[in-house]
Amino acid sequence: MKQMAKLEVLDPRAELRLVAHPLAPRLPSLKGKAVALLDNIKPNADVILGRVGEILVAQYGAARVDLIAKRGPATPAEGPILDQIATTYDAVVTGLGD
Repeated sequence: MKQMAKLEVLDPRAELRLVAHPLAPRLPSLKGKAVALLDNIKPNADVILGRVGEILVAQYGAARVDLIAKRGPATPAEGPILDQIATTYDAVVTGLGD
């Protein structure tokens, strides 16, 4: 009699855990506000965010916008960058390139 091999199939998916995070309160306006543009340094992200910055100043009255680059697209923004944004800016916009 022929022996049958057992095959164990594993499911690599993690259990889905939903965690509710409250949204930050919206600013009533960007007029006179400082806005950080967080660049993930993918190709063209600086171009796209630069245009967004121009629009924020021209159409929404932002006082200034600054482009801040993080280390790379696959890494989160590091503590010093987040601290700078939190203490210096009223709002932040992040985006992707490519």
